[in-house]
Amino acid sequence: MRRLRALALPLVVYAAAAAWFTWPLVSVGTDHVVVSPVLLNDVYLVLWLLSWVGRALLHDPLNLFDGNALHPTPRVIAASEHLLGDAPLFLPVWLATDNAVLALNVLIFASFLLSALSMHFLAWRWTGSPAAAWVAGAAFAFAPWRLEAGRPHLLQVQYLPLIAWGLDRVVQGAGPRVAVLTAIMLAWQVLCSYYLGYAAYLLAGVFVLAWLAVGEGRDDVARWRDLAIALLLPLVVIVPLSLPYLIARRSGGLVTDPTGALLHLWSEAGRPETVVATFCGWGATVLAGCGGAAALARWRVEHRQRVRFVFLFATFALAIALAAGPGGFAGGRVSPYTWLSALVPGFGSLRSPIRFGILAGLAASVLAAFTLALVERCLPPRTAQRARWPLAVIAVAAVVGWAVVTPPPQHVAQRVPLRADLSAAHRWLAQHGQGGPLLELPFDRALGLAQARAMFVSTYHWLPLLNGYTGYVPSASAFLHAHAQQLPSPGSLQLLVDCTGLRWILVHFATGVRRDAWRRTPGVRLVQSFPPDSERNQWDDLYEVTTPRAGACPGLFVANTTAAGHAIATVNEPRGTLEARVPPVVSPFRESRLALSLVNDGDTTWPATATDPRRRFTVAYSWEPAAGAAAAAWERILLPGDVGPGERIDLTAWLWAAGTGRVSAARTGGAGRRPRRTPRLGGPGARGDAAMSVRGARVAAGCRARGGRGASGRATPAASFAQK
Repeated sequence: MRRLRALALPLVVYAAAAAWFTWPLVSVGTDHVVVSPVLLNDVYLVLWLLSWVGRALLHDPLNLFDGNALHPTPRVIAASEHLLGDAPLFLPVWLATDNAVLALNVLIFASFLLSALSMHFLAWRWTGSPAAAWVAGAAFAFAPWRLEAGRPHLLQVQYLPLIAWGLDRVVQGAGPRVAVLTAIMLAWQVLCSYYLGYAAYLLAGVFVLAWLAVGEGRDDVARWRDLAIALLLPLVVIVPLSLPYLIARRSGGLVTDPTGALLHLWSEAGRPETVVATFCGWGATVLAGCGGAAALARWRVEHRQRVRFVFLFATFALAIALAAGPGGFAGGRVSPYTWLSALVPGFGSLRSPIRFGILAGLAASVLAAFTLALVERCLPPRTAQRARWPLAVIAVAAVVGWAVVTPPPQHVAQRVPLRADLSAAHRWLAQHGQGGPLLELPFDRALGLAQARAMFVSTYHWLPLLNGYTGYVPSASAFLHAHAQQLPSPGSLQLLVDCTGLRWILVHFATGVRRDAWRRTPGVRLVQSFPPDSERNQWDDLYEVTTPRAGACPGLFVANTTAAGHAIATVNEPRGTLEARVPPVVSPFRESRLALSLVNDGDTTWPATATDPRRRFTVAYSWEPAAGAAAAAWERILLPGDVGPGERIDLTAWLWAAGTGRVSAARTGGAGRRPRRTPRLGGPGARGDAAMSVRGARVAAGCRARGGRGASGRATPAASFAQK
C-alpha cells in the first residue's frame, strides 16, 4: 500500500504537468494535433506509419514493410521508421475508437507521463532522495525540446532511464531476471525509433566502459553473462527488422551526403550551447554542473556511485560531441559522429546529429538530482528534513520555470480529418476503388504537406497510393512524382500507367485551362466532379484511367538502367531540335499551355527515364517577362521515354505569366542545378500560334554521367509572342 501511495502522487502531479505543457492537447485531442504548422507533415507521416503497421500486424505481418504509399516502391516503410515500439500504446486506443488521431495524442501524452515516472524512479534509486527524484523527473520529461511535440516518435524516451537502472543492477550482480528485463527495455526503445535505438546502445556502451574503468566485479563471469543477455538478446528482434533498411542503403537509398551548406547547418545547430539550451535547459545544466563537481570533490563515494558519476559525465560529453555532426571539433579532426558512421551500420543515415542531445538531457537530469541530494546530506538532519521539499520546489522551478511563465508559442491546434470528415471523392474511392492505384494532384513542392495528408487519408481507403512523403524519398518514386507533376501530358500518363498500373487520378481544384486539358486528354474518363468539402473549398475531379499498359518499366528499380530498360550511356555532345507552340493570347492571371516537340539529331539514345536525376536528360524552360519584371524560375520537363536517334517526342509545359515576354529553353544535367541561360528567342510584338526552333545541345538536354559534359550550341531566332 505504501508503494501505491508513493506512486500515486507522482502520477497525478506529472499528469497535470503534462496537460499543462501540451495544452490544449487534452481538450481537443479527439480530432486535433497540437503542433507547429511546419511540422504537420511529420505528424501525418507518423499517423500513416502507425496505422499501416497496426493494420499489418493484425492482418499481414509478413508484409509489414510493404506500405501502400509511394506505390510501387517495395519495402517503402524502410524509407522511414517502422515505429513498432509505439504499437503497444497506439494500437489499443486505435482499435477501440477507430480514431488514429486520438490514439496518437494518447501516445504523446503518455510519453510525457512515462518519461517523468521512469526518470523519477531512476533518480530516487540512485540518490536515495524522494525530493531529488522530482527534479530529475521534471527536467527530463519537460525539457525544452520535448515541448515542440512535432515528432511523436522521438518523444518516446521513457525507456532510457530504465535501461540505465537495469544495467546498473546487472553489474551489481542482480541476476538473469533483471538482465532479461533490461533486454526488453532496450529492445523496446530501439523499436520506437532508430535515433533512440542508437542512443540507447550508446548509453549502454558508455555504462559498460564506466563499470570497467572504476567498478568492481569485473572478473565475475556471471555478471558478464548477464550483460551479454541484456545487450545481445534484443538483437534477436532488432536484426531481422533492420534488414530492409540495410538492403535499402546498399541499393543507394538512405544515404546522407551532406553538402557544404548542410554541414554548416549541422555545425551551427550542434554547437554545445545550443544543445544544452535545447535538450537540457540551462537550469538543469547549472544544477548538474554544481552538484556533480561538488559530489566528486567532497563525497567519499562507494564504487557504485563512482560508476554512476563517470557514466553520467561521459554520456554528457559524448552527446555534445555527437551533436556536432561530421564537422566535429578542431577543424573536423575530432569527429565521433564520422568515426561511428564508418564503423556502425546505418549510423551515417541519421540526418539530424543534434538529436543525440537527448543523452545530454538524461545525464543532466540525473546530475541535477544529485545536486539536491548533496545539499540534503550537507545540512543537519533536522534542517534537511524541514528544507527538503522547499528546496525541491525551488529546484523544479529552476529547471522548468521558464516554460511555466512563457508557454511554448508553437502549440497550435491543427485539425486532422477523421472518417466522418472525408471528402465525397475519398468516400467514393473507399467504396468503389477496387484496389486500383490512386494518384492525387496537385503536388506541393515545398514541405510535402499535401503528400503527407494524402498518405494519412489513404488509411481510410487503403488503395495503393503513388503519393508519399518521407525523409528519404526513393529515387524511383521521385521520378514518378516528377512525371505526375506534368500531367495531363499524354506521354507522362502512359509512363505512369506502364510503371504503376495507375487506375484513379483525383485532381483537386484544377485551373480552367488545365481542367479543360484533362477533359480532352485521351485515356482518362471523368467519373464524377465532387463538390467542395467542409475543410477545403475546392472541387475534386475523379478520373478513371482507361489507357492500357503498353509495356513495363523493367529498369525502374535497377541501378545504371533507365526505367525503359536501356543502359545509361555517356553522351558528350548531344544534338537535337526543339520546337515550341504557344497559344494566340496568354493571360497574366490564367495558366497557359505550351506545346513542345523534341527531336534527337544525334546518334546516341538519350537516357531520359533514368531515375537518378544526375544522369537524366531533361529540358528546362523559363518565361522572360517584360523589362523591369521579375524573371520566372526555371522549370524542368521530364521526357516520358528514352529518345533514340532520329526519334521525336512531344512535351507539355505550363506558364503562369504576366507582361510581354519570351520563352527560352536550355538543357540541364540534373535536379538541383540551375540551367544555363540561353539567348532570347525572337523579336517583340509577334502574335499568333508561334513556333520557334532552336538547334544545339543547350536545348536538347545534358547528361553528366561519369563526368560527361554537354556541348554548347547556338539558338536560332524565331517568333516570340505578346500577352493581353
